[in-house]
Amino acid sequence: MEPTMLIDKPTAGMLKRAGFLGGLTMYQSGGVLSYISVGVWDRFMFGISYGGTNILGQERTRMNPLPGVNIKIRIIDESEALPAIAIGFDSQGRDAYYDPPDRYSIKSPGLFAAASKNYSF
Repeated sequence: MEPTMLIDKPTAGMLKRAGFLGGLTMYQSGGVLSYISVGVWDRFMFGISYGGTNILGQERTRMNPLPGVNIKIRIIDESEALPAIAIGFDSQGRDAYYDPPDRYSIKSPGLFAAASKNYSF
C-alpha cells in the first residue's frame, strides 16, 4: 500500500480499488478526529472525517459543525524517472474549531496538488 499522507499532508499515493483506510487522530483539549477513505478506482479515492473537542475528558463535548470530505485523483502514475502527481480537495481542518471566527485552529488544505515518489531500499 502506498502512503496516502505524509504526517498530515497529502501525497500522490492512492488506495487500490475497493481498498479502505480508517483511523483516529487525537489532539489537544481532548480532541478526536475519525476518518475513513475508500479507493473507488485505482486512480480515485474518497473519504469523510468527523470529530470534536473535549471528547476525552470531563469538559462539555463540542462536535465539529460539519463532517470533512476529501477526494483525490491521480493524473500521472509514478515511473522510474517521474513522480506520481495527484490533485484533490480536503475540507477537514485540524485541531479545535472556533466559533467565531468559524474556522479550525489549523486550516484545511482545501484544493491541493501533490507529487511523490516511492523508493525501495
